[in-house]
Amino acid sequence: MQITFKNVGYVYHKDSPMAFRALKDIDLNISKGKFIAIIGSTGSGKSTIIQHLNGLLFPTEGTVTVGDHYIQSNEKNKNLKTLRQKVGVVFQFPEQQLFEETIEKDICFGPINFGVSKEEAESLAAYWIEKVGLGIHFLKTSPFECSGGQMRRAAIAGILAMEPEILVLDEPTAGLDPKGSQEMMNMFSEIHKERDITTILVTHSMEDAVKYADEIVVMANGKIVKVGTPEEIFSNEEFLKQNGLEFPKIVQFQKKFEEKIGIQLSRKHMHLDELIQEIALLIEKKGIR
Repeated sequence: MQITFKNVGYVYHKDSPMAFRALKDIDLNISKGKFIAIIGSTGSGKSTIIQHLNGLLFPTEGTVTVGDHYIQSNEKNKNLKTLRQKVGVVFQFPEQQLFEETIEKDICFGPINFGVSKEEAESLAAYWIEKVGLGIHFLKTSPFECSGGQMRRAAIAGILAMEPEILVLDEPTAGLDPKGSQEMMNMFSEIHKERDITTILVTHSMEDAVKYADEIVVMANGKIVKVGTPEEIFSNEEFLKQNGLEFPKIVQFQKKFEEKIGIQLSRKHMHLDELIQEIALLIEKKGIR
């Protein structure tokens, strides 16, 4: 589904002494099937912008278009239920939203609420529980008897079981160790490719932005300050510093390597295998030891 933000602004607590403008003049187009990362320092507007995608927030100004759904300030969208079926949102700590007595019932809740039969919902639960890395036997288990990581995967299965066309990930690996974070992001990447869905990732991890995103949106002070490929975003150190961002670790390593040997590589590498290949060729050519 195509997503378009046109002249979108948002003010929290509008017309009150606590009014705070969180978004200003947002123009953004996201094509169907893209993997987009949204980065920026705390308070830049990242979480506010994604809450407009399924009508959790309505813009104070402008229009958000998601497929054939229009979200505007002056009219409450009557088709929010349809929209929210198409836009699945994984917030931080989704495991806190589990409430049913078994994981199966929790996963089935969303599909049944959107009109799917009990039999089909159970079939979806069986498919997605395995897709998120849990065995089928977990379905009859109480979510509150599971580990935190298992609960998170079960909660994510419930979102995926609604088979959204757009998947929004708001810091989905918060609180996970590095191994768990990588496994989780690899799972989302695999689902993105297999299902050809639009995926939007809000993250503080520059590594995840570089590794998984087709394009990166940089936000600062409620505005979009730059949109580009990982290479375009992370090739300008001064721009990153101005917006409170760092190079991904792979770029930091390349920078230190270049300083040590006094030679600049052909370009900033965003993928480890490409960096290793150029360093290997340089060592062979220059005889560096």
